[in-house]
Amino acid sequence: MTGQKIEAVIFDLDNTLFDESKYFNAVLNFFLSVVGRSDIDIENLVDIGERFKKADYLGFLLKKMFLYNVNMQQKLFECYCNLNQQISLEQDV
Repeated sequence: MTGQKIEAVIFDLDNTLFDESKYFNAVLNFFLSVVGRSDIDIENLVDIGERFKKADYLGFLLKKMFLYNVNMQQKLFECYCNLNQQISLEQDV
């Protein structure tokens, strides 16, 4: 941080304050560009309801894109953990 003062820290559990699907879409777009597969259409791929049903949601997404293997899952996990994506509160919050 370059001289910025942290004014607040927000903890959001289970998609209550932020639309988590927007983050997942950004992660998937970034991941697909990293692995050279920007040709894959991810529209309607992310279903946050499924996220809560799957123990391995990232693996589930890779399987839906026919990209699943251990190396791809590790790359996707790294993208998920490290993507610096701007998010904002839902309008109703």
